[in-house]
Parts: sequence; C-alpha cells; structure tokens
Amino acid sequence: MITADNITVKIRSKYIVKDSSLHIPEGTVAIFIGANGSGKTTTIRAMTGLIPLAQGHSSLAGTQRYADLGLSIGAEYLPSTMRVNQFLALNHDKKMRDYSKELLDSCGMTPHYRKTIGKLSMGMKQKLSICAALRYRPQNIILDEPHNGLDPESIDWLNALIHEQKRSGASILVSSHLLKEVEAVGDIAYQMKDQKISPVSWPPAKHSSQENNVLVVEIENLEDFISVLKDLNISYQVLDDRHVEVSWTVRDVLRLAHEKNFFVENLAWKQEAKI
Repeated sequence: MITADNITVKIRSKYIVKDSSLHIPEGTVAIFIGANGSGKTTTIRAMTGLIPLAQGHSSLAGTQRYADLGLSIGAEYLPSTMRVNQFLALNHDKKMRDYSKELLDSCGMTPHYRKTIGKLSMGMKQKLSICAALRYRPQNIILDEPHNGLDPESIDWLNALIHEQKRSGASILVSSHLLKEVEAVGDIAYQMKDQKISPVSWPPAKHSSQENNVLVVEIENLEDFISVLKDLNISYQVLDDRHVEVSWTVRDVLRLAHEKNFFVENLAWKQEAKI
C-alpha cells in the first residue's frame, strides 16, 4: 500500500503541498492529476524520499521507506552519456529476479541495449525509465507522466503493463495530463490544486462525441504542426506561440507527432485543462 498522511512539502519559503493525504490500496491504480506547475512531481519526489517532507509521513520515505518501490520520474533524469546496459547495471541486484530483458523486449527496446541513452528518442528514453522502474516487479509503483513522448502503440504497451502490475497486487500511482489515455487504467484519482491533494470522481465525464472534443496541444514546432493540420483539414485555433486548440483525438495527435517527428510537450482536453 502507498500512503501519505498529512504531508506538507515546502521548497525554500514556498509551500507546494499543505497537510494533505492519499491512500492507494493493493491492486489499485490511482491517477494523479493537476495543472502544469501545480506541484505533482515535487510531491512525488517528497513522497519517495528524494527531497524531505516538511511535515507528515509517507510509507515510501524516511526510516519507513519500502525497499519494494518502482519509481519512474521521467526521461530527463536518465544519464545521457551512459549506455542502456550500463544504466541497468547500476542498481542490478543479484538476489532478485530481474525482468528488465523481458520488459525491454516487450516494448521493442532490445535492439537499443548498447546504445548511448542521449542518442535515444524521447519515447525510447521514456520506455527505458519505465522498464527500469518495473524490472523487479515491485509492489509499490509511481510513474510520473509516463505517457509523455509515447506513440499510440507504446501507450497500449504501457497500459497493458500497468494492468499486469495491478493484477499482481501492486499499488500504483500514475500522474498524467492525458486523461483520456489513463481512463483505461485508473481506478481512483487525486487532484493537485491550490496546495492541496484531494480525491476526485473517476473516470471523468464522457464527452458526447470524439468529433466535438477540443485538445489543447503544447508543441515546440507549432508552425510546422499547423501546416500539417491545414493539409489534413483539421480544425484548429492558435492560442499563443506554443499552444493550439485542435478538434482531434489524443491518439491522432500522438500518431501525427510520431510520424512527423513533432515534439509534443503537453496535451489536455479543453474541458479538463482548468484542473
């Protein structure tokens, strides 16, 4: 079980979280939602002992820290100058059954086993981070924005993997902005807002039709992306130099980004972007 009881997280003089709790039973997937900058990643780091808690208790931090923890906090934390096999050797434990090779094979990463991490694509790095977190089949799992950078096929792989870990009795926390994708795996949800963590109803209300959905896409190469949308006759509205609203589905946006090498930084349904 993953628990955080009355935790407060403070960075210098700024409060990230005040007196908040969450509980994730065995065999349960909790989705952690919140706007960019709301403090989800910092909270996860505090819950797992990477930074200190100002107050409260987490089952994954301090003297009560579980050894049985799988943590993926994003591709950006991987050592770019190391090869994949060198990175996996860092925390290899001969006393435990290591499933890293099976995991790498299941997501098509085996051919890249001896490549330098810095030369991998964003999606490959994300899959490596996830495989490293799950290599010993831990019973407590935290995945921070694991769907970012993944193409639709890889999202299916990840969701199937989460279901597999859930069936084994693991307690799982998944933070994500891609709410439509995590609807398939989430059992419960917590929202990060105004320095508080609160339970929210799950899954989100269904949209009346996919055609009427509006996605807010944050993308690096916006002009090229808009040019393709025009060619495909997809409705859009530019919000600023990095954001555009599109009447399209998450899968179609991610598939296009994968095919055209666009770097999508964030996706959110317009109706859910205010969370």
